[in-house]
Amino acid sequence: MHQPEIIQGWLSEHKHQQLRITKYEESDQDITEMKLQKVTIAHHQDPEEYLSGTVILLNGEGWVQTAAGSAPLPGNTYELALTDHWSVDTTDTTMHLQTDRARYTITVQN
Repeated sequence: MHQPEIIQGWLSEHKHQQLRITKYEESDQDITEMKLQKVTIAHHQDPEEYLSGTVILLNGEGWVQTAAGSAPLPGNTYELALTDHWSVDTTDTTMHLQTDRARYTITVQN
């Protein structure tokens, strides 16, 4: 099984559950919470290599924590951009995803 399908499978097991996504990128930390409704894998052909080749789209209602408080999740979509080199580790309730650009921790909320 290819790794994008491992990620999609873990996320699909947690559809209709509340997820907390913490993204660490350089010195920034972003927190998003969403009730996951749908998981989709998308592939990009970008000759300039600006976009990631593979993206996992998470759809569902949620919010993003900002410096000014919380705001609705734009378009009810969260994007996990997979770079050329990445790894994933999962447990029953947590997924750790490391890419060249960022580190994500996704936790099922009770």
